[in-house]
Amino acid sequence: MRKLPNMKRSCFEQRSVRESDCSEVVNKTLSSSYLAEKALLFRKLIMEVGLVLLALFTLGLFGKQVLQPEIILDPIGVPEDIARRGYTEIIVAEQLVDAAFNIRFDTCSDRPSFL
Repeated sequence: MRKLPNMKRSCFEQRSVRESDCSEVVNKTLSSSYLAEKALLFRKLIMEVGLVLLALFTLGLFGKQVLQPEIILDPIGVPEDIARRGYTEIIVAEQLVDAAFNIRFDTCSDRPSFL
């Protein structure tokens, strides 16, 4: 092939370089190691995003439980005639707690549940 003195490369030489570059790129992208590497990176990304979401979800549940008010009552002494009807000290305390939660629910129904 005859080279022209003023030109760096002929059009034919430039095309052959481009074609060889393209074939290298195609071979590289289709190689199994390249695809395996990309799959590994994608899997790592999915795992990291999943772990972050799981941590946020766990913190949200924990925060909700910690911030939720809780009423604790000791058993309330009841007269014997009420106890004979099945209303023991523990049952009366539980019903009182349920009534307190119902009052709170009725008064705060327009607020979000986490407040």
